[in-house]
Amino acid sequence: SLIDPLIISQRSKKNLLEIPFCFSLPPYKENKGNVDIFLKLIMLVINVSFQFISILYLRFRDQVLT
Repeated sequence: SLIDPLIISQRSKKNLLEIPFCFSLPPYKENKGNVDIFLKLIMLVINVSFQFISILYLRFRDQVLT
């Protein structure tokens, strides 16, 4: 199960690349740059925390099973 965290990190990196561009689609003119940066920062925090929790969960699960 050493592969699991790697798959998760690759998946969250993929999400990190895909999701912010979805948020930048709505055409709001004023403060658009600031909103994009803010949303990307939020997505980064969510992805990193999800990745961290997933790896902790997998380690915990492995310890319980063995």
